[in-house]
Amino acid sequence: MRVPFKNIRAVLFDAGNTLIYPDYAFVQKLLAERSAEVRIETLKQLEFEAKVAAQSSQVQKPWKEYFSHWLTSAGMSNETIPELLSILWNRHREKNLWSVLDEDAIKTLAELKRRHFLSGVISNSDGRVEKQLSNLGLSKYLDIILDSEIIGISKPDAGIFKIALNELDVKPDSTIFIGDSYKHDVVAAQQVGMHAILFDPLKKLEHHDCLRINRLTQVFDFI
Repeated sequence: MRVPFKNIRAVLFDAGNTLIYPDYAFVQKLLAERSAEVRIETLKQLEFEAKVAAQSSQVQKPWKEYFSHWLTSAGMSNETIPELLSILWNRHREKNLWSVLDEDAIKTLAELKRRHFLSGVISNSDGRVEKQLSNLGLSKYLDIILDSEIIGISKPDAGIFKIALNELDVKPDSTIFIGDSYKHDVVAAQQVGMHAILFDPLKKLEHHDCLRINRLTQVFDFI
């Protein structure tokens, strides 16, 4: 049984792989054009593994590491990777690859607003997350959107969480943070005194000793 937190005033979210996801259909099409037929559900599983690999590596270009791992595990040869990386990077620059809403994103944010909770996003992004969230119809539900590229501080640095708390004028223990990274979201938020919940839609993060949800709407079990 989940016990609600007391006196919660704000619920904050990560953006990528929490509220929004990569354009799996676009990646699927690229693969199909190169004779690799991969189901969307399989792509989601492979993307998760690529994300974990990139987060645990010490490379200077985790974006490249992430996509290279994802594409090779989906059946692409090393010879095709440079071309595909170029296509994906250009697509990302033009449109932002993280363009698919979580199925519960609007429903969850709208209900938080209806119940008079503050809500917002703290994202390690490239300066475009506010525009992307606006394009996808989410920004009207959000009281704050912090983009690491604009702020100049990235998670897991405590500074970006403290900025959110100050701008919303809320205390850490009256705030919940939800994200898909144990290190960058859960541990980092807890270190500034926030409640934290790990978002685990694929149910692959059960080894972490923390609160977890598989759907965004489950946040209402805690408030």
